Amino acid sequence: GTGAPIDAGTAGRVVAYMRKQAQARLAPGRRQSFADPQDNLRQASRAYFEQVLLDPGTLGNGLFNGPGVARLWRAHQDGHVNAAAPLCALATIELWRRAYLSPTPHATHGVHTEN
Repeated sequence: GTGAPIDAGTAGRVVAYMRKQAQARLAPGRRQSFADPQDNLRQASRAYFEQVLLDPGTLGNGLFNGPGVARLWRAHQDGHVNAAAPLCALATIELWRRAYLSPTPHATHGVHTEN
């Protein structure tokens, strides 16, 4: 609502809020754990997430801090930080933007929007 670009810190807070809400709904009064996709982002899903997060359209659309996202991706891939949660949050936001705000259906890059 502020008009400021979404960055890793903002996305991390969104993920933390979403986890808290999901925990309350899935297991009220009980802690619910969630898997950490840290290694998956460095191995099996690396190419897909690079396609989404480092796409020139993603980095240059004005929604994200493009250089910051690229630096965070490199730091995660190099093993300097575990940025899986904010990177997944950023990818989710970008895929949602492509599916629902993009003027062309082909911009979803594999996301099926059929009813």
